[in-house]
This record gives sequence, structure tokens and C-alpha cells, in this order.
Amino acid sequence: MFGFKKISYQLFAVNLLSYWLLSYQLKESRFNMKNNNNHSAIKKLYVGIDISKDKFDVSYTVNGQDVFGYSAHVNNEKGIKTFLKQSEQIMKKHKCNVIHFCMEATGIYHCGLCEYLQNYSDHIVSVVNPVRTKSFSKSLMLRTKNDKVDSNMLTLYTFFHNPEQTPKMPENIKKFKVMSLSNRGTRLALSEKD
Repeated sequence: MFGFKKISYQLFAVNLLSYWLLSYQLKESRFNMKNNNNHSAIKKLYVGIDISKDKFDVSYTVNGQDVFGYSAHVNNEKGIKTFLKQSEQIMKKHKCNVIHFCMEATGIYHCGLCEYLQNYSDHIVSVVNPVRTKSFSKSLMLRTKNDKVDSNMLTLYTFFHNPEQTPKMPENIKKFKVMSLSNRGTRLALSEKD
């Protein structure tokens, strides 16, 4: 009985991936039909970013089948600049027109990278809810959880779901967020003294 469930789950996953690939191919063919006058269709480089406090891991795909270029960068301004330069080189190598960056909302750890990419590049930046990516990961039946697997999964999520661009955060909300985080730190320090 357990073997039957395992096979049926595997068949479900294969059917689900087939459905996603088919729907993507239909979407692309409709896009190409609409833009038949424009001979240069937009080609995207999809980048999945798994971010943490100290570093972020990235993977790339163009076609949704081959995930390549895994690398890890330090989560500071120098690491972010190196990452953006590397991404633009890969974009040129694969003859893409635009880069679609995607990362999970991770409290405050994603904010610096997201803000830098929004301010210093003309590419698409999406910050997505981790619950959505976790559901997507389950649909792929991923059992292993590490930084490389997560960045690969985010790359595929970006390719298949094409999440919307995250708008830039207004200055007054940024200030409020910093104030609330500093107050939280003060409260934690006071509670530890008691």
C-alpha cells in the first residue's frame, strides 16, 4: 500500500510539471503571436536568490530546464556589487534582454539586496512570500533542504510563476521599519536583564 502511494505521488508530480511546462509553452507562443511584428522577443534570465544574514546563494536558468551557475556571495555591499556584475555577464553570455531576480521575504536580511538591485539596475526584482515557495517546493517533492537546493527551487519558481515586480519601499516606511526593529532590539535587551 505504501509503494502505491509513493508511485501515485510521483505520477502526480510528473503530471504537474508537465502541466506547468505546457502552460508555459502556450503562454510563450501567445506572447510571440502578439508580438509577431517585433522580431526580437524578450528573453529573460531568471535568478533565484536564497538569502540569509551573512550570505546569499544564487542560481540561474533561461529555459526552466537547466539550472546553472550556482554561487554564494557575502551579504554586504561588496558582495552585492560582485553578484550584480556576475549576473549581467551571464545575461550577455546567454543573449538575454532582462534579468528577473527573485528572493523570499526574510525579515530584514533581504532588504539591502532588494533595495540595491532596485536602485542600481533596470531589471525586475521580486520579493515573494516564503509560504508560496514552500508550497512550490513541496509540489516538486524536494526532500533535501540546503542553500543550493533552495536557490535552484527559487529559480524554477521564478521561471514558472513569473512573480510581479516588487515596488520600491517609500522612505517614510523604511524609517518606520528601522525604528520598529531598533525598539524590538531594545525590548529584547531589557527582557534579558530581568
